[in-house]
Amino acid sequence: ALFDVQLYVRPHPSQDATLYQEWKRSHQLSNMRLVHEKPLYPLLNEVDVVISRTSTVGLEAALLGRPLLMIEPEPGLSDMPLPEYGMALAANSDLEIEVGLARLLKDKSLRSQFRDNARANFQLDEKAAERVVTIIEKTQSTSHIGEL
Repeated sequence: ALFDVQLYVRPHPSQDATLYQEWKRSHQLSNMRLVHEKPLYPLLNEVDVVISRTSTVGLEAALLGRPLLMIEPEPGLSDMPLPEYGMALAANSDLEIEVGLARLLKDKSLRSQFRDNARANFQLDEKAAERVVTIIEKTQSTSHIGEL
């Protein structure tokens, strides 16, 4: 075993949990729990590390200050490049997953750096709508579409 861990697997709501149950049974993973019905935010606050691929859950975890390991089968081709923003570690092999998990579990300064970068890149001040309106207004004032 990589670590003495409890592995929580929360499938996407549109996914059938049967696949994960069969995988757990076939790999004899007694430390794996399916938590498909558990609310997301309490679960994110319970875990030490979140592992995700391309998922809004990964973004939400990073914004909540949870350490995040992004699985990228092809480096640099993620739809959600949180590692590029300094908000997560990227991994694309079993070895990188093992090393990344060890770093995220042991390195408090790395976790703190990711949390700070998440806060710097994404403002959580309930003013997102105002910023979107400002961007639209700026775009309209510099657009020449109406002049065609």
